Amino acid sequence: MMPARSLKVVDFDQGRHVLRYRFPPIETPEDLQDAIVKLIGVRAGSMTPNKDRSFFTFGSCFAENLAAALKLKGAKVYTTMVTEDVNSPFNNLMMLKRVFLDERSQFSEELAANSNVNYDAMREEFAKATHIIFTLGNIFRIKNDKGHMLLPTKDAWLVRETFDETVASLREVLALLRAHTNAEIFVSVSPIPISGYMGSEFLSAIEADCASKCQLLTAIRTLSGFTYIPTFEIFRWLAAHQSFASFGSGGGNARHLYERHIGMVMGVLCRE
Repeated sequence: MMPARSLKVVDFDQGRHVLRYRFPPIETPEDLQDAIVKLIGVRAGSMTPNKDRSFFTFGSCFAENLAAALKLKGAKVYTTMVTEDVNSPFNNLMMLKRVFLDERSQFSEELAANSNVNYDAMREEFAKATHIIFTLGNIFRIKNDKGHMLLPTKDAWLVRETFDETVASLREVLALLRAHTNAEIFVSVSPIPISGYMGSEFLSAIEADCASKCQLLTAIRTLSGFTYIPTFEIFRWLAAHQSFASFGSGGGNARHLYERHIGMVMGVLCRE
């Protein structure tokens, strides 16, 4: 019998000096600012407001965060929100088909009735926009025998998009925006987590949220024709290296980002 051999522990830190990217600790707001600048990179200044620029933000509640920060910079902004828990690529596609093609669905009509969405006003604002910021939220949608819907009911069930379905919906969303607007398109993945999960595929909302965001991040990387803004990476990934929180504003609400941190990001994106 061959004698048992102990495994040699490799000290990866010995080769860390050759790595192109490293994770430095973020101990102060100044450290965070430096990390944000590095993550945004060449995209710095891509959203700088001026009198000729008009912004349209849509997607999850994070789209409203971006709109508010842009307004503080003096930008002309129109925003509409699909709440985080139903802000899937498919649902956004249904909304845009209603805006641009007048295709009505159970989802689009429920959205108008429950969220005060004005499709005619959206169409007009899309036509004016020079910059569109589209924020992705999750990969889930709600359905019953009549079709896809906004709010869950007793006869409804949750549908999780496959990866191919996510890519296909995003491709159609981008195609509609290119066909019906003359705007520069920016895409981001919302760092705000879903508030709950009603399906059976995952054992918790945490697992569902993680799988959802990862699928969105991977899907969007397969497409082109837009500028990707790494807001998810800034607020959820950098947080693992910070000695202070990015979430918890608004009376300690764990799903609310600190406005100061959003301001840091927009300060880089809106840099002169």
